Amino acid sequence: MANRSAAAKKTAKTRTQEAAGKKAVKTRKRSAAGSNAAQANKRKAAGRESADPKSLKKEQSTAAPPSPQSELWAWREGIVDPVEEHFELRYGSATDSGWNEWVPVARVGRPIERVFDVEFIINRATRKSKMFDEVVAELDFYLVTKGERDPWLYGQYHCGTAANVYSGVHWSFFDGDSNGSASREGKE
Repeated sequence: MANRSAAAKKTAKTRTQEAAGKKAVKTRKRSAAGSNAAQANKRKAAGRESADPKSLKKEQSTAAPPSPQSELWAWREGIVDPVEEHFELRYGSATDSGWNEWVPVARVGRPIERVFDVEFIINRATRKSKMFDEVVAELDFYLVTKGERDPWLYGQYHCGTAANVYSGVHWSFFDGDSNGSASREGKE
């Protein structure tokens, strides 16, 4: 009977340890940047940026490794200042027409904390169309799912590619200078 209760305690202890381990894994999956920032804020609040090397080593060993979720990019509808640097997305065929004939659909602003503001410059009635769906698909692909380290820089590169010319959605980068010209573009 004593062996049975000892075995039951050991099993309960093992389950508790496993549950604690799973909780720790879930906690590590949350933003590593947030936990690192929180540790830096604690050190600053305590008035010791890196006073004791042993305590710093302990803090570094408990920091969560970077999580793929902390690296995610996103976009949302918002207002984009056309005077500042931005992308403009136009829709049209490069074989049948040129830049001036393509329909301006959206502007993409510089990201803030990994989130791009996208301003749709077409009327609401046009949003239930193939054109709108293709633009949204490209926004999702190039800004979020492609997995680029820096989608802003990749977008600038994409503006000069053949893929941009032959696509129905054409990206142009405006560098925010005073005359509003595109610095790298897919203009034809």
